[in-house]
Formats: sequence, structure tokens, C-alpha cells
Amino acid sequence: MADTAALPSCMALREFLDWEERQPGKYEFIGGIVRAMASGTQGHNIIKVNIISMLRAKLRGGPCRPCDGDTKVVANAQSHYPDVTVDCGPLLAKATAASEPKIVFEVLSPSTRDSDFAEKLPAYQATASILQIVFAEPGRMHLYVWNRGVDGAWVESEVARPDQPLALPSIAAELALTAIYEDIAQACADIRLTAGHKKC
Repeated sequence: MADTAALPSCMALREFLDWEERQPGKYEFIGGIVRAMASGTQGHNIIKVNIISMLRAKLRGGPCRPCDGDTKVVANAQSHYPDVTVDCGPLLAKATAASEPKIVFEVLSPSTRDSDFAEKLPAYQATASILQIVFAEPGRMHLYVWNRGVDGAWVESEVARPDQPLALPSIAAELALTAIYEDIAQACADIRLTAGHKKC
């Protein structure tokens, strides 16, 4: 994590976006505060890659495409880097932000878990184009899912059974929960068998 004392403060969103374009690293903008992005764990990355790989296969040839954590989502006067985004807007090759994010995925981590629920979730829900939000637990097969209903209200659910797929109605697709956690599920089981380790 970068030294937050060296980061700018009291910026408007447009100022932040212009400033970030000139930086070598990635930063989020939450409530007027600039935050440096931390690197993720291998387990975190495996879940992300699994999701992107499945989405790429399902969306190929259509109007939507999966984007990884290098694509930002500007949401409700904030700027975030979801782990995976389904973008269904025009493909702008040189753009750094999704043009029409429809689904966002976040893999939770201890350092960002609180802000994911308290700050990112409301920002995503306030973004008109986003129809579904998925938060994935990193150490167990468990997803928290929010779907925007036809009346605009959000409906929360959870996916936690191995035989229960993650439905993605906005793109007419499903992802198997076991496939989302492929490789990482076995790695976590192996770690739990190691003395002194209770979490993945």
C-alpha cells in the first residue's frame, strides 16, 4: 500500500480521473479520498481468472465482454476497479473505464471487506447500468448476490451449495459455483489440513 500521506486530497471526481491517468499505479476514489490499490493474493486471482474465463466463453460474439481488474467503473461520483466487470457498452479500445458496466464482481479480502460492503456496494447500486453485483468469499464457496428488479429495487441472495449455479439473467448465462472456485477450493482444503492454519 502506498503512503497515503503523499496522496492528493480534496479532489473532485473529474480532477481525480485526470490525475490518475498520469500515475504509474492504480487508485480508487471513494468519498473524495484517494486510495492506492494493493496487490491481490494468488487465491484471489484464481477466482477472478476462473470467472473471466467462463464469461469470455459465454459472451464471445455478443455485445458484452468481460473485463479484468485493470478496467475501472465510475460509479456514483466514485471510481473503483472491480475484480471482474461485464461491459455491454461500446468497445473503446483506449478507454480505461467500462462504457456500460452491467455486472460487477468483487473477491473479498480482509483489508477491503468493510469498504466493499459499506462503500462500493452502495455506489454500484446507484449506477443505473449495473444490474447485478456479486461478492465472492475467497476462502469458501460462498457468493453474495444482488439483482436489480424490474421495479428498480435490489434483491439480495446467496449462492453457497456446490450444485447451485450463479444465475446471470442480464446476459442469459449461468456460472457453476464449483467452476468459480476451481483449484482454489482444493488449495484451501489443503491449507486447512496444515497445522496452525484454519483459513485459506
